[in-house]
Amino acid sequence: MKEKILRDFKERKGILDSYLERIVSLIDILIKQNNLKVHQIIGRTKDLENLSKKIDRKQDKYSSIDEITDIVGVRIITYLESDVNNLYDLITKEFTIDTQNSIDKRILADNQFGYRSLHVVVSLNSERCKLTEYKKFENLKCEIQIRSILQHAWAEIEHDLGYKSKSSIPQQYKRNFN
Repeated sequence: MKEKILRDFKERKGILDSYLERIVSLIDILIKQNNLKVHQIIGRTKDLENLSKKIDRKQDKYSSIDEITDIVGVRIITYLESDVNNLYDLITKEFTIDTQNSIDKRILADNQFGYRSLHVVVSLNSERCKLTEYKKFENLKCEIQIRSILQHAWAEIEHDLGYKSKSSIPQQYKRNFN
């Protein structure tokens, strides 16, 4: 299965990159039209190596490339946490939401600390797919992560020190940082 998914990815890489460019541009236009302010919009198409690692990590979860909802990803970084909900409202009006694969990682228990972000899996809505310039992206998905600049700073530190590091962060330092 993994080999087929990776082969399909290589075949679709061009269209996925085009989709990413179109989604980032569309989000930027929508934000400006709605007078919203954001710190940054960044996007990426997952590379082959990271896709391969994800498939291995998920241990036979995927039987098709279409089941992987974050191959194309966009991150919107807001100035304030309250802006995250405003962006989410805009996204839900303009895209079709895959609620089954979307997750609000901002909700933590009272005794938890750590990563917080809103992950929304979207596809273009049927009205937009009727437009010539969007038709070829009709069945593609994209994961949009929306977080405040402070949530982003935390995620970057946690990712670089905790996820990528060969040694773990001592508990007392994690607690102090939280």
